[in-house]
This record gives sequence, C-alpha cells and structure tokens, in this order.
Amino acid sequence: MPREYAKEETDAVLARAAELQRGERTTHEDLVAAAGEAGISRDAVEKAVAEVLGGRRDRAALTALRARAWRQFFA
Repeated sequence: MPREYAKEETDAVLARAAELQRGERTTHEDLVAAAGEAGISRDAVEKAVAEVLGGRRDRAALTALRARAWRQFFA
C-alpha cells in the first residue's frame, strides 16, 4: 500500500527538503522553477507569494499596533 500524507505533513516535508537542498533562502525564479517541476503554474505561485507575504505584512502591522497600544496604556 503506498504511503499517504496529510496536507500539513506534505507541506512540512517539502519545506524541509527545500531547506536541505537550497539552504535558508531561495530566489523567486528558483521558487517558480521548482513549482513548475511539481506541475504548479507561475500564476499560482505568484498568487501564493502575494498571499503569504501580504499576510506577514498584515501580522507585522497588527503586532506593531498592539505594541503601541500597550505602550500608551502603560504610559
């Protein structure tokens, strides 16, 4: 019987394999090329990049806003 992996397991294994193979950083073009080898379109990669990086910016902005609010509260 072939092995099956949950989505979270697949994501974790692929992310770790990429770290082992490419190190800590990957160029955008390498990311697009690797995704292409897995049958993922450039458009899907571009959309995913925008969502992931946009989410990080949103979380960073929210963290800064909360920190500022706490500082004001204690001041």
